[in-house]
Amino acid sequence: MTDSETYRTQFLDALLALDQPRAQRAIQDALAEHLPAQELIDRVVNTALEDVRAKQTNLDITLSRMYIMARIVEDALNRLLLAVPRPPEPLGTVVIGTARGDYHGLGRRLVATFLRVAGFKVVDLGISIENAQFVNMAVSVKARAILVSALLIHTAEELIGIREILRARDLDDEIKFIVGGAPFNFDPEFWQQVGADAMARNATDAVAVVRRLIAQPNG
Repeated sequence: MTDSETYRTQFLDALLALDQPRAQRAIQDALAEHLPAQELIDRVVNTALEDVRAKQTNLDITLSRMYIMARIVEDALNRLLLAVPRPPEPLGTVVIGTARGDYHGLGRRLVATFLRVAGFKVVDLGISIENAQFVNMAVSVKARAILVSALLIHTAEELIGIREILRARDLDDEIKFIVGGAPFNFDPEFWQQVGADAMARNATDAVAVVRRLIAQPNG
């Protein structure tokens, strides 16, 4: 049996070559070897994506190439999602979206996918969402957490409004507020300035943070 490291190398090579058919074959071959889908998500797709992100941080990969790679990663995750054993009941409901004025979607979509794989019910509001919309939807669907992604510093700063709304409506204990995105990765203390309960550096971290903050499951 071939181990996951071999498939990680194959998948990463396919990503860097922008070769979606080859990436699909790596995932299909790994599943054919009966490697657990969750292991492939953690040790193949996610670790390969971290390598790609490191290259992008060093400006070795252009945004246009990163967009294509993101589509390949999403396709792989969607395929693996079908093979992950799902818990009989959701571990909890969360609301996710990007901050008002932010129109990027890659990070948010990956976080949403990872949360679904982990067994959470995810309500994805999409891009450029008003602070009040996050809170109103969370209350409507009885969500235990709001996750907001921001790419720009000025949109991230405005997220303090979510905390203000939660506090005004006495929802601080009921709904957790989690942030992520470039401004929070650059300044690890910035999440506290916007009143968040926590920040997540990437999709895997987001799952761990949500699990830690949500103590009791809900529908």
